[in-house]
Amino acid sequence: MKDRYARNRYTGQATQPRGMALIVGLILVLALTLIGVTAVRMATMDERIAANNLYGAVAFQAAESGLAEATEDKTLHQSIFDCVRKGCAQPEPVGDYQYPVELGKRALTATATVTLSEDPVWQSRTLSWEGSSLGVGVADFKVRVFKLESEGHGPPNSNGKATHILGIGRIVPAKAQ
Repeated sequence: MKDRYARNRYTGQATQPRGMALIVGLILVLALTLIGVTAVRMATMDERIAANNLYGAVAFQAAESGLAEATEDKTLHQSIFDCVRKGCAQPEPVGDYQYPVELGKRALTATATVTLSEDPVWQSRTLSWEGSSLGVGVADFKVRVFKLESEGHGPPNSNGKATHILGIGRIVPAKAQ
């Protein structure tokens, strides 16, 4: 009867059939596939991080541009004057601004919303000093500090968002409120 196993030609002992090459080859293919899938996932994640950084920079620039446009707008000074007279505890809209952005071949729009409100910390403070030009003796003044807040948003469907705050102070007679 013939032996099922091949014999080692030096020792004469029976050896297992030679199927190990297939198993080792499959394990190597599996390992290379896992390395490839991991590399693709990392590349995709890097692209997302880069895009979010870009959208954040666009939102930052939109918020800065919104503040710059709002401070140059002549209606802002009228809004501050109205706030001095009647107060503005709730944020009042100053303007909505849109900025075209070109990202490669894509043309998108970034937006900025600017609001004006009075800082509540400064509402109760009074400055007093003698010899002012507004009255004989002691003149009372109030410091009115207003907060101009600009919230910038990156292109639609992005997570880019930035908020910038600019403080504007006015010294007014205490009687003018």
